Amino acid sequence: MKQTNLQRAIALRERGEPEAAKRVLEQLVEEEPGNAEAWYQLAWVHDVMELEREAVPHYERALRCGLAGDDRAGALLGLGSTLRTLGRYEQSLDLFDEAVREYPGRREFQTFRAMTLHNLNRHAEAMAILLSQLAETSGDSGIAAYGKAIGFYADKLDRARGASPEEAAGTLTVRPGVQEELRVAEKRTMNLPKPEAAASADESGCVRDRLIAYNASRLPEAYRGRYEEINLVQRDADGRIIGGVLSVYCWNWFEVDILWVDDAYRGRGAGSALLEAAEREARMRGCAFVKLNTFSFQAPAFYARHGYAELAVIEDAPAGHRHYYFIKKLQHEGDNRS
Repeated sequence: MKQTNLQRAIALRERGEPEAAKRVLEQLVEEEPGNAEAWYQLAWVHDVMELEREAVPHYERALRCGLAGDDRAGALLGLGSTLRTLGRYEQSLDLFDEAVREYPGRREFQTFRAMTLHNLNRHAEAMAILLSQLAETSGDSGIAAYGKAIGFYADKLDRARGASPEEAAGTLTVRPGVQEELRVAEKRTMNLPKPEAAASADESGCVRDRLIAYNASRLPEAYRGRYEEINLVQRDADGRIIGGVLSVYCWNWFEVDILWVDDAYRGRGAGSALLEAAEREARMRGCAFVKLNTFSFQAPAFYARHGYAELAVIEDAPAGHRHYYFIKKLQHEGDNRS
C-alpha cells in the first residue's frame, strides 16, 4: 500500500499537481520516517514548487536514509543544484566534487559542477569542463570535425600563443598627454566644497526636485507628471497580508521594486498573481515595458518563466551572489502579433 502511495505521489507530480503530491508524501514520511525514496520525492516536489530552502533538508534526509542507485545520483544532483540556486556555492561544489568521484562516468555532474564554478568566478575551469563535454558528446557534424581542437583548447583559453609579454599580460598603453589631462582635471576639483551629509529631508528633497526639473526640461510635454507609486497587496480570509508588490509608474515604463509572498503561500501561484496584476496596471497606463531586479537567492527563474529577459548581471553583489536586472516588453491591444 505504501509503495502504491509513493507511485501515486510521483504520478501527481508528473501531472503537474505538486501540492497534492506533497500532501501524500508528507503523510508517507510521517508513517515511514526511514523511507529514503519518499524523502527524495518530497524534496523533488519542493523543488518543483520553488521551495528550495525547504527541499534541502529532505534531500539530506533521503541520503542519510541510504538512498541507492539512480535515485541516489538524482538526489545528489538535485541537492547540489538546489544549493547553487540558493547561493550556497561552496557547499554545492563540495557536493558535486563528491558526486564526480562517486559517479565518474555520469556527465551530468560535471555539467552542473561547471555551473557552480561559474558562480564562484572560476570561469576558466567551468569553460574547460563544458568544452570538453561538448567535444566528447556532441553529435553535430561540425563540432565533431573540430572535436580534437576544442578538446585541446578547453583548458588553454587564457594562453596566448606568440603574444608579446605585454600583450599576454594585458598591459595598458596610455596615450600621450593623458597624464597631464588627469592632473588638470584634479586641479579643477581642488577648490570645490567638499560633499557633506544632507542636514534634513528638505535638503534631500531639494536635490531630487532639481533633478526632476532638469529631466522635465529634456522630455516631451506628455511625459511630465508621469510618476505614480502603485502598491498592491494580497490578504487571506482573516485580512492578514500574505503578499504584495510595490511598483512605480514613470514616463513610459513600469518598475517592480519589491514583490514578496509569505512562505506559506509560495509555490501556489500567489507570486504569479501579483506580477500579473502589476503588469495589468502597466498596460492600463500604456507602458512599453516592465523592469525589475532580483538576486540569485531570490527568484530569477520565476521572472524568466514569466517572459522577462535578462538585461544585465552584477557578480558578487552581495559576495557569492548575483544581482540580476530583467525587462519585459508589453503587448497592447492593436499591436502586431505576426
